[in-house]
Amino acid sequence: INPFAAKDFITFSPKRLFSPLKKTKFSVTFSIPGKHADAVVQGFGGVFVDVDFAYLTKAVYFDKNGCVLAKEFVDPQNKGLSFLGVIFDKPIIARVDIYLGSRPLATQKSRPGDFVVMDDFLFSEPQKAH
Repeated sequence: INPFAAKDFITFSPKRLFSPLKKTKFSVTFSIPGKHADAVVQGFGGVFVDVDFAYLTKAVYFDKNGCVLAKEFVDPQNKGLSFLGVIFDKPIIARVDIYLGSRPLATQKSRPGDFVVMDDFLFSEPQKAH
C-alpha cells in the first residue's frame, strides 16, 4: 500500500478496511445465501474512508438487465468517514459498481491523488431475481 495514503485512514469498524489494490473500481453482486441463484436487494450503502474530492468517488446501481437505476457521488470528508446509500420501493438492485478516488492503493509514487478505501457495506435481504 502506498505509505502516503495509509496514514489518513480511520475506521468505523476496526480492522475492516478494504479496497482493490491495483484499480479504483470494483463491483458488488448479490446471491441467495447458500445457493448460486442471482439475487436483487432493495437497498445498498457503504462507509467510505478519506474521500478528499467531490464528484470522484461514486456508486452506480444497476438492475438485473444492466440498466442504470442511480448514480450517486460520495460527499468528501478529508481524513473522515462518509456514507452513501440508496433504497428503492422494492428489491431491484442487482449490481453496484463502486469507484474509489483517483489512485489505486498499490500506487507507489508520491504524486497527489485521492486514495479512498471502504469500511462497511449495508444491504437488505437478497431476494431471488425474477
